[in-house]
Amino acid sequence: MAASRLTHFLCLPLITQHSRPQLQLSLQQFAATVVDKYDVPHKAIRPIGTIHLTLGVMQLITEEQVEAASAFLRSLDLAQMLQAVSQRGVVHANITKPPDNSAANRISSSTSAKPSIQEVTIPEASASDESPPPLRISMSGLKSMHPPSKTSILYISPTDSTSRLNAFTNSLRDAFLSVDLLVPDNRPLLLHATVVNTLYAKTKGRASGTGHGKDNRGIGKLDATALLEEFGDFEWAKDVYIEKVSICQMGAKKEIVDGVVVNEEYVEVASVPLL
Repeated sequence: MAASRLTHFLCLPLITQHSRPQLQLSLQQFAATVVDKYDVPHKAIRPIGTIHLTLGVMQLITEEQVEAASAFLRSLDLAQMLQAVSQRGVVHANITKPPDNSAANRISSSTSAKPSIQEVTIPEASASDESPPPLRISMSGLKSMHPPSKTSILYISPTDSTSRLNAFTNSLRDAFLSVDLLVPDNRPLLLHATVVNTLYAKTKGRASGTGHGKDNRGIGKLDATALLEEFGDFEWAKDVYIEKVSICQMGAKKEIVDGVVVNEEYVEVASVPLL
């Protein structure tokens, strides 16, 4: 799958009624320091509405493919998956693909075909009338996606006191990978929320990009060594509940009022609640 044709992504949105005030204040404090002190362009700092944890990226060319991915997400028993993680610490989704000759069960387009979803079997948790406790995370510190002296992306990582988040998200990713609904990626899942990406910052004579693809150009690399040291213990948000799993479109949409961008967030095409 060509990186330039990425269209959607699977994620855990982090902006909720409870988390928004915390993250908004943290981002404002962060921006007030790094823009002046470390020459980080304000446009490189990601807007509050875009903060999320990506589980994988997608290439969904047709509306039929988008609907198939959405239907698959809705078919998963997330509560049961979370219950299994809570009780055993790990859960695996067993996916049954349709046979290759089952044309009626294929999702086709002029450029690609993807298998449809037949069945998802999640190992049953032991009998219990109790619902699993919700996923609750905190976010602190700051890390670089590249060597700190030459980087374009800075991010924050979630911490989960119950140690269920990684097992749960890996199970979700494996389920979508098993039916070819995510771009294959053999790297371990790195849960992170991007707060700085220089690809989004305009430079003279260049337009800002969407953050994906070879044609996107920003200001280049930052030397974030001192910045990372200053924000190594910075607390971004505490006790944030993960409320849902979503599929979103690539490219955050801007809300403009009187020529001013007042909001920016990704368009959600499907979601399933976790609370």
